[in-house]
Amino acid sequence: MNNETNTQNELKRHAAQMQALDRLTSAERKESAADWLEDMQENAAMIADRIGWILNGSYGQGACMLAWRVIDGSKRINKQAQLAQMIAALEWSCIGRDAVKAWKTLNADQKAHLAEHIQAEIDTAENLPDDERPVRKGL
Repeated sequence: MNNETNTQNELKRHAAQMQALDRLTSAERKESAADWLEDMQENAAMIADRIGWILNGSYGQGACMLAWRVIDGSKRINKQAQLAQMIAALEWSCIGRDAVKAWKTLNADQKAHLAEHIQAEIDTAENLPDDERPVRKGL
């Protein structure tokens, strides 16, 4: 199997994981969103840590590739929001719109605290030498 096929298979596997979230019941989605909100309020460092896990491939190569696309993307995108929504889906089974809705309920101090932790992970990733990255630039 060639590298391009592997890449496509990993991205398909990740997409299937995300599509499975759409099949959660309303009660399951509410519980996931509540857990996500609680951890945003109380465990910002853990959330940032889990973002680091996406970037090192712990959630699969597909998620890793997509996260590195965010890291390597335009300076104009909200990398914190994109990575937070990715980890909300992967770790908490909280779909994007529910993750955003939960984030909007945080007070300013909680948002700033979470942003500080997530930005530290982004800064670490952006400053990682190319030969230490799990994903090549341009994928």
